[in-house]
Amino acid sequence: MKNLHLLIPMLFLSLAISFSSCSDDDSEDQVDPIEEVSVEMQLIKSWKQIEYNVLVDGNWIDDHPNQEVCTSDDLIVFKTNSEVCFDEGATKCDPNDDQVYANGTWSLSSDEMSVEIMIVNQSQNFNIVSLTENRLELELPEFEDGQYDVRIVLEAQ
Repeated sequence: MKNLHLLIPMLFLSLAISFSSCSDDDSEDQVDPIEEVSVEMQLIKSWKQIEYNVLVDGNWIDDHPNQEVCTSDDLIVFKTNSEVCFDEGATKCDPNDDQVYANGTWSLSSDEMSVEIMIVNQSQNFNIVSLTENRLELELPEFEDGQYDVRIVLEAQ
C-alpha cells in the first residue's frame, strides 16, 4: 500500500519531466520506474502442484506422476489475511469429502526466503527456492525426520 501512495507522485513527476524537455533529440533513454511486487503479494493466489521431487542418492526424482489424480490436482491457497487453505481441486478422492480439507495460517520469514505454514498446532517451514508470477518452488530439507529432501514445484492458477 505504501508503494501505491508513492506511485501517484511519481506519475506526476514523470509527466512534469516529459513536458519540460527542451528538445526532441535527447540522447539518454528514459526508463519508467517499475513497481517491484513483493514476495508476499506474489504468494497470494491459488497454486497447483506440478512436480513433487525427492532427493535420492544425490538425484532429484519427480514423484508427481505416481500420485493419484485426486491428490495431484489439489490447490494450496495463500490468502491476504495470512490464512492458507488446502483445496481438493477439480477431482476428489471421495465425493463426500469437503472441498477444503485443511485450513491454517502462513507467514514469511523476515528475509522472505522461507514460508511457514501452520495447521492445527503443527508448523512446517519451506525454503523458497524460486518465485515468479506463475511458478513457486519450495524445498523441504530433511523431510520425515531427515530421511530425504523434498522440492515441490507449484503453478499459479
